[in-house]
Amino acid sequence: MRRLLLPTAALLAQVACTAGLSAWAPPADTGASDDTASTTDTGSDTGPDSETGSTTGSAPTLDSFVVSEVAGDLVIAFGASDDDDDLDGGSLEVDVNGRTSTFAIPDALASWTGSAGTVRITTTTGGCGGATYTVTGSVVDEAGRHSATRSDSVTVGSGAPGTTAPEVGDTIDDLVQIGTITAPYTICGDAWGAGNDGLGYTADFDSIYLTVGQTAVWTFELTWEAAGSDYDFILSDETGAIVGYATTEGPAQPEIIEWFVFQGESYYVDLGAWSGSGGPWTIAIY
Repeated sequence: MRRLLLPTAALLAQVACTAGLSAWAPPADTGASDDTASTTDTGSDTGPDSETGSTTGSAPTLDSFVVSEVAGDLVIAFGASDDDDDLDGGSLEVDVNGRTSTFAIPDALASWTGSAGTVRITTTTGGCGGATYTVTGSVVDEAGRHSATRSDSVTVGSGAPGTTAPEVGDTIDDLVQIGTITAPYTICGDAWGAGNDGLGYTADFDSIYLTVGQTAVWTFELTWEAAGSDYDFILSDETGAIVGYATTEGPAQPEIIEWFVFQGESYYVDLGAWSGSGGPWTIAIY
């Protein structure tokens, strides 16, 4: 085994003297690091921490909005523009005397050119006399951005034929017989009150008897004026068997029944005011 010989102190002194050097001693530790380079990035990053580019786009513009009457219906003609060109996939939102509807662009429109369109809304005025409709609308693009609103109004008084049902009683025996009718047709009436005991109607209950003058699918649409009220109606054939009913809970309207009717058949239409208050009601048949 080789042995490692360590130099003696005398030998170290002799080497140092021979080289003309004074005895060497390690430098004192001052605690300061000679490496002054900073490991911290002191450069100022002025770039944004997040994407600040705008993705809101621009809202569409409702350029024109005109309401007119055609055969008792409301026809809305409107023009719209959008810098983003994304009206397709959006909608036209309208409010007619407090009732709102949404029409998808272009699928739910009667016509659409890309910047102008029309919609047709069935009214329930008919033979009940003239009524003024105030219509407010706005367009919404595909991204959900709304235009400012525009409004127009029209008085409808030359719509479908109809009749006003007299207030003759509140049981099924107190029938209002209106004879043979063809659609479109409107039946108007007035509920003197509303109420229920959990099982049945305790206030106004009107019964109408009619005969069908054509074979077709008929839509019966019930609306009423008393805000916050709940009206219902039932359609029965001439044997008294119920063929349709609309008794949605709450004040949402219209209530709607659809049924395939045959010429010469007769039907009962029974209407009850379940809750809220009395007031005018309308059944539009079309």
